[in-house]
Amino acid sequence: MGNFETPVVSWVSPENLQRFRLFSIIALLPMMVVPIYLNDLTYLYRYLTQWSIEIATISTLLTYFAARKPDNSKLNRIALISLEITIFVSIGTMIAFWSSFPNIYFCCIEAYWIFSLSISHIIPQLIVLANLFLSDIQINGPLIKYMVEHIVSPDGGQIWTEDLDVPENLRSKWIDVERWNEWLSNSRECPLCNWRLELEPEENSADCSHCNQWFNIVEN
Repeated sequence: MGNFETPVVSWVSPENLQRFRLFSIIALLPMMVVPIYLNDLTYLYRYLTQWSIEIATISTLLTYFAARKPDNSKLNRIALISLEITIFVSIGTMIAFWSSFPNIYFCCIEAYWIFSLSISHIIPQLIVLANLFLSDIQINGPLIKYMVEHIVSPDGGQIWTEDLDVPENLRSKWIDVERWNEWLSNSRECPLCNWRLELEPEENSADCSHCNQWFNIVEN
């Protein structure tokens, strides 16, 4: 999970972080729309590097609205997964662009086209990385988590999970299925954000570390 509304550095305020995202959207929209308008939709599959700009724009929009609605856990998760996908796509297209375009196209086009193409494939990556490093988020696993929440060993006796809702001491390693079931039986979901609350036996209250709310646990 992540808190897109919360900057991870002290010298950036939440308001300035949102302004940065808003200006980023304004900068990205022309890069997203103009090439398609000038070349029609075939531009998207003739130049696959254009997809990095489209995806970066969509991801920035999602992070902007996720920060505006921090209590919407579903939007928060979608924005986090979108950002992770964008990072992988951006790295791939950056390598593809700088390894192929200069040798093939730069020798045959005017200098202003070289400048425009270079800027359009640098700014989106910088914006995506800025969102990653300035926001209080965890990017190491949400995509994997939604592909598979946990893996069961062939003998059924152990569990491996990368689920960020699971306590850190139970993640990224094989644990006995009894310990896994014990944790599940002693946990509840936060009614606001669906974050897992780990409870100690006989405990009748718990706080959510994600939305910072305190709850009384009532057994039916």
